Amino acid sequence: MKSLSAALLILAALLAPPAVWAQTPLSSQAVSPASPAPSPQASLSPALMPSISPSPEAPSEDQVTAKLSVDRNVIKIGDLINLNLEVTTPPEYTVEEPGPEQFLGDFEIRNTKKPVKNDHEGKIVTIYQFEIATFSTGKKILGPIPVRYSLSPQDRTGREVLSNKLEITIESVLPKDQKNLDIKDIKPPIQVDYPRWYYLLGALLTIIALLAIYLIVRAIRRRKESLAAERYRSPEEIAEEKLRTLRESALLREGRIKEYYSALSEILREYIENRYDVAALDRTTSELYRELKETRLTATSLNDIRTLLSQCDMVKFAKYIPEEPRFGEDFQVTEKILSAIRPPEVAEKGGPEHEPRNK
Repeated sequence: MKSLSAALLILAALLAPPAVWAQTPLSSQAVSPASPAPSPQASLSPALMPSISPSPEAPSEDQVTAKLSVDRNVIKIGDLINLNLEVTTPPEYTVEEPGPEQFLGDFEIRNTKKPVKNDHEGKIVTIYQFEIATFSTGKKILGPIPVRYSLSPQDRTGREVLSNKLEITIESVLPKDQKNLDIKDIKPPIQVDYPRWYYLLGALLTIIALLAIYLIVRAIRRRKESLAAERYRSPEEIAEEKLRTLRESALLREGRIKEYYSALSEILREYIENRYDVAALDRTTSELYRELKETRLTATSLNDIRTLLSQCDMVKFAKYIPEEPRFGEDFQVTEKILSAIRPPEVAEKGGPEHEPRNK
């Protein structure tokens, strides 16, 4: 025991700073065998005493609290209620987000909102918000809900605080008096007495509707018949009818010269397109002239066609106004060209060689 005390004194002297060596006499470092051995704590100076940090204190009950609350304690079956779990902790504490599903009994969570944190009197108040509902009636108990927390992020000891309990009353949507809840028999139809004019008006509207349907159907049929009849007319018949219509029109009397020559050009081009399968309506005069050279038309007919169409183009696009006698002459030239370019077999038979192309 004496040797242990001496060893501790020597170790303390070696670890002491130079200032302690200066203040300690050399003779005091020797230990007499007869003297009682001092305790190691008594022989060490306060500077040499090891610093001992106190262990963390366990949190008191008022430092961490969990409070459960709802917006209503009496609800109807299926209604949503707002459940709030308010957890209050010191700022350095860490709280795990609670999972209250298994502590809600017959209730189920329909929606979870983002937690809200507030600073209140030096503590952190975290409010967890849930929307819950149940489909059973009676008195239900919510909670208690355990909340786990730690003293710091490095603390691995699991600590837990329990919330309070709540009693919720769920009422049925059915009336309290359930004697008359049986399914009743179907009621007989109600007899409605309408005035006489109501039936007369209904009959009149029905007749008008049927008459309108008849007129519409007849107009559609006539339109189809007209189109069918025109579809099977020969190109010669179509051209002659349009020339006759142009002769009887008032375009020249009204001074609408441009429209008159446009109609002459269109009649001739349409006949060429229907009879010779040439896209005459979409071609310029020069393009049409080159394309007609590939047909069996004579050179005289080709020159007459080019001359007449050029005359029409000048009136339509160059604002050229011919002399008045020229109006009738150009009309006769159009009739002459249509007669000259008619295929011989059509002229001999006096009818169409083939059906005109549909427009």
